[in-house]
Amino acid sequence: VVESHLGMTQSNRLIGVKELWYELLTDYQKALRDSGINTIMIDTFSFLWEVCHMSLLQERQEKKPDKESLGEIEYADANLRIRTLLYQSRIAKKNLILTAPLTDVRIDKMIRGEVKSVVVGTRAAGWRHIGKEVDFIIETSVREDTVTDEKGLKQVNNIPHCFSPFNRLNE
Repeated sequence: VVESHLGMTQSNRLIGVKELWYELLTDYQKALRDSGINTIMIDTFSFLWEVCHMSLLQERQEKKPDKESLGEIEYADANLRIRTLLYQSRIAKKNLILTAPLTDVRIDKMIRGEVKSVVVGTRAAGWRHIGKEVDFIIETSVREDTVTDEKGLKQVNNIPHCFSPFNRLNE
């Protein structure tokens, strides 16, 4: 806890995230047991991953209040929670659709004698192991296309684009 010159305090303690995680899990379990539901969609998976590991941090803070972040080894527990969630849908024979925004994949590269961070691709934001645990990854985007008609009027069209870099079911 940090005290400001105005006498106000700031805390890095999390409140309510653990409860949100367990509420999400409860709803997920209900959907898995419901015979009328064939497909479950989580939008966004990156948000779910954030809630998952932050709820774990809140649990650790309840035991050790000055803890501000998870150590690298502690992410194993968060990884297990997410894998369990994914596997439960397979066991229940439910389709599970996860949405996630894309984030840049970067590497450090020597450019003119300086180390620079260079974008070399994209991946789903959030849990870095997701590509190993899902059956399909489908990247969708909308591309703008401008068309000029015979009168010189411009029309902007949004064209959906879908790309699947791999399909594990066909391996």
